[in-house]
Amino acid sequence: ESLVLVTVAMNFKQKGGDIVRDAYIRLKPRFPSLCWHVIGGAPDSKTASLPGVSYEGILNPGVLRERMRMSSILAEAFLLVHPTREDVSPLVITEAADQGCPAGSGNLFAMPELVLNGRTGLLVNSPPSAREVADAIETVLLDRKGYLLMREAARSYSIEKFSWERTGKVICDSI
Repeated sequence: ESLVLVTVAMNFKQKGGDIVRDAYIRLKPRFPSLCWHVIGGAPDSKTASLPGVSYEGILNPGVLRERMRMSSILAEAFLLVHPTREDVSPLVITEAADQGCPAGSGNLFAMPELVLNGRTGLLVNSPPSAREVADAIETVLLDRKGYLLMREAARSYSIEKFSWERTGKVICDSI
């Protein structure tokens, strides 16, 4: 039921927050219940003042209450939107997938290993434009059945490829 987008970024612009903002502005009139949570570094005032935008602040994973808040936001979110300009392998994508939250990102760096396009999330050309990001999000918003399958696949893929158990096995097998 959630129509909440999430962006996690200590540096809003480097992680593509401005692209998400412009995509959000495109989508909001068509999907009035759409909201957007920003976690990490503060967004610019133009972004923070938009209707439906909530700045959650910096959530420290070392503080149980804040780690639980982050997990809750990701579990309830519709999509993690992360059109980064610089992350080569952002951990937040696997953290979101572990909560069953698909991710949308650019098709660069290690993203195709973290996000299986159309299956566990969305990849758009890099550098992505706000229009491409908005179009990709809209496609998923309009395909409820496909979206629910994407949530399940994101969670399964996270457990299969990125869980601590899997990581431990890979390390042990390489010794």
